[in-house]
Amino acid sequence: MLPFPFSFTHKKLTESFKQKEEGQPEPPRKRETERVFVSAPQQAHTNQGRQMDPYLWVAVLAVAAVLLLQILRAALEIRRGGRGPRGVGQSARVGDITAHSLAFHNGVDWTRPTLIAVRGKVYDVTGWPEYGPGKPLQALAGREVARALAKGAADRAAAALAAAAAAAEQHAAAAAGKGPAPRPQSALPVDAADLTADLAGLKEEMLARLETAEAEISRRCGGAPCGRVVPARCFSAEEVARHGGADPSLPLMLSIGGTVYDITPGRNFYGPDGVYPFAGREVARAFALLSTELSDCRDDLEGLSYLELENLREWTAKFDYKYRVLGFVEGTRGDPVVAAAAKKAAAAAAAGGVKGVVAKA
Repeated sequence: MLPFPFSFTHKKLTESFKQKEEGQPEPPRKRETERVFVSAPQQAHTNQGRQMDPYLWVAVLAVAAVLLLQILRAALEIRRGGRGPRGVGQSARVGDITAHSLAFHNGVDWTRPTLIAVRGKVYDVTGWPEYGPGKPLQALAGREVARALAKGAADRAAAALAAAAAAAEQHAAAAAGKGPAPRPQSALPVDAADLTADLAGLKEEMLARLETAEAEISRRCGGAPCGRVVPARCFSAEEVARHGGADPSLPLMLSIGGTVYDITPGRNFYGPDGVYPFAGREVARAFALLSTELSDCRDDLEGLSYLELENLREWTAKFDYKYRVLGFVEGTRGDPVVAAAAKKAAAAAAAGGVKGVVAKA
């Protein structure tokens, strides 16, 4: 006897031959179109589960495009020597930089070199174990650190790193069941008053400690600083206007609330032929209104709504991140003298209000 599949097939063939011999017509076969028609809804239902939502596709492509642009940007900056992740001993070429722009080189943004300044000389400390987020001297990154070094910040950082190495060994022993887990290490506290180049009142041994620390930093950076801290320059409105792109040999500048930025890298956006042809102008109100009209290029914020002022804050943060601050326009809100006077007047008004409330009580 044949197995089941073969016996079933043999039976069907035998019946078919008998029907042909007796002249009986064969039973109608199921048409291919009917079979496809019946299975089409099921197939569509199955494929629907396999298809990706078109909005999800758009999101995935957008994320991929942003990542690609960031990688290309970092590669270009590394090639120019201006930014990008680099190892110890490879210094960026920074040149002249203001304290305002130096503060953005604190290690938070990996596309920027981590910098410190010692008595006005700028050093690239990218990748060093002492400076940057989560490291012992994270408060010193992006700042002038001469006084802090004189007071022993480098020595305390070395001790903290040695303790961290011991903690790592302790952690390895704990993982093997040989001891307790170590406590996490935290950044060292630094007095904000020590983030300055002012060395007045320091003792001789502190000054000697500073010399030793600076010599070690210079040695680790290849023997030379990568730039210098320059004071914020005072511009007149006419000087800023001369940097509007009419003379291609001059860098492009614009001001936001009196703060002057070097926008030469953004010539295609803010130059005379750009989308925002604002070079050489004060643009606070235009940015707040998201306007491209040259008539809105002024520092008048009167009548603006909260959302419009928020637009201005976002634009200012973008420029602080992307472009270097060169200085300020004399007599504007960016002028330190004007800002100090406004702050003093606001403090006096607040004190007068408190006194008035106390008197009424």
